Amino acid sequence: MSAPADAVPRQLRAARGGRGAKGPGAPGTHHGGMMSMRARSMPDRPPPATTGRRSPLTRNAARLVALVLAMLGGVAVTPLASPAPAHAAAGVGQPITRSEVIERARRWIGNRAIGYSQDQSRAYPDGDGHNYRPDCSGFVSMALHLPKLASGWDYNTATLPQVGVLIGRNDLRPGDMLVLGEGSSSDHAILFVGWVDASHTKFTVFEQGSMSIRESGPNESYPHASVYDYTRVTNRGFKAYRYRNIVEDQPAAPPVSPGVLGDFDGDGRQDVAGLAGSDLWIHRNTSVSGQVSTHGEFVSSGWATVSRVMAADMDGDGRSDLVGFNGGDQLMVWLSTSTSSVMSFAAYQYLGSGWSIFDRLLPLADYDGDGKPDIAGVAGSDLWVHRNTSVPGRVSTHGEFVSTGWRTVSKFLGGDFDHDGKADVVGFNGGDQLMVWLSTSTSSVMSFGAYQYLGSGWSIFDRLLPLADYDGDGRVDVAGVAGPDLWVHRNTSVPGQVSTHGEFVSSGWATVSKFLGADFDHDGKADVVGFNGGDQLMVWRSTSGASTMSFAAYQYLGTGWSIFNKLVTSAPSN
Repeated sequence: MSAPADAVPRQLRAARGGRGAKGPGAPGTHHGGMMSMRARSMPDRPPPATTGRRSPLTRNAARLVALVLAMLGGVAVTPLASPAPAHAAAGVGQPITRSEVIERARRWIGNRAIGYSQDQSRAYPDGDGHNYRPDCSGFVSMALHLPKLASGWDYNTATLPQVGVLIGRNDLRPGDMLVLGEGSSSDHAILFVGWVDASHTKFTVFEQGSMSIRESGPNESYPHASVYDYTRVTNRGFKAYRYRNIVEDQPAAPPVSPGVLGDFDGDGRQDVAGLAGSDLWIHRNTSVSGQVSTHGEFVSSGWATVSRVMAADMDGDGRSDLVGFNGGDQLMVWLSTSTSSVMSFAAYQYLGSGWSIFDRLLPLADYDGDGKPDIAGVAGSDLWVHRNTSVPGRVSTHGEFVSTGWRTVSKFLGGDFDHDGKADVVGFNGGDQLMVWLSTSTSSVMSFGAYQYLGSGWSIFDRLLPLADYDGDGRVDVAGVAGPDLWVHRNTSVPGQVSTHGEFVSSGWATVSKFLGADFDHDGKADVVGFNGGDQLMVWRSTSGASTMSFAAYQYLGTGWSIFNKLVTSAPSN
């Protein structure tokens, strides 16, 4: 990727400072961001200012599901579990997992330096010491890690079927291939990524080169993602194949859900809090509209044994409190006593032991619409919600069993999806199918409606952003990064009916990690907050509107943030 015009300097001046910076190496304060604790090289340049591009998918809830131009997923009938990383990369021509096939394909996706060529002498590196021809069949050969033919050439559209077995529409899974091999210049090979809709009419692919029958996708020669219609593809003569050496992935533990930042001093702006070893630090948000800044403050020590830390206003006093597990089993709440001049918290209040039964915690959210965030978790297959019965200064909860059957649901997100004033349960079934259970809870009973389906293919997102209102319409949107590409699925739901509309925003996000959710400059639209290379905190202010999702050039909040082993949001930190 070429360097953006607004790339930051590669070397940053070391600086200290910031009120309350009592610990060695503690991040300091400076307007526009925290300066570096030490000189440090830029690992990669972050993305430039971005402008959205509308997806061609219809807004129909049953079809708006997935990721338009870049999705990985299983068939809707049999959900895939989240794939576990391969313990070791497969050798050339050796058995290879579906997740490794997709991961290998991602290495070339979006790389404009890999121009299309049928010349074997222009083969491009795969990152593992081998080179593959940069055309459609060479790209598929690279993803599958195929050996060379006896001629020294990579497989082509005529020979690729030799390494596979024919499969039908409902057998297609991530890492399978579709090949048109008629011996003409219009032959093509594509790598199946996932279905766009539950009825299996449209699907996403990774490909190099493209065909005019594609539904959407860039008309580019470098490797990219596109959407095709299954009927049009098969009518054109494509056949689906499964590589003989592909193997299924083993399920992995669900990743931690992303969450939103807390407002610890009650000034209406969300602050950045983190634990560095045993020390709690809060970077007070001092931003104004259009300009971001923070002020770092050391709060206290003694937090080393506190895990799964979350932030929410538990007692309804307008300030976010800290919720965490001491030793993993005892739930405690530290109520914020912060003011405009000092960040502080009262002694913990104890909400009992036995909480380690929950193998999955949902983000703190107000499921019954009473204005107070509740604590929800899944124990095995059972969903429980601990209704928040706190009053200012005193915390309490009341546990309620909701239902069973949640064993396959992972990666929970928190938000009021249909904008009815009650948070809904949003989660991934098997890691790939996005579903929403609308809250039907009342003051007396916690309950949720039958799931509404937002499609498969969501496992393409290796990083999910928190559910947040990026366009300022009052509804939380779904955002994620697939390789280097940022996508936002605009929430088009109405009360009782959920739907989204996927939009590609921009490329260049491969090095950005640990996304946080916040309207950082308090303008009514959530911004993208993330760590470039894991250490540099940056904010991309939302400039989105009703027609386009877009974000301004990043504003820099300094380096040194990797000191924090836990960041505090509405979702569990570890």
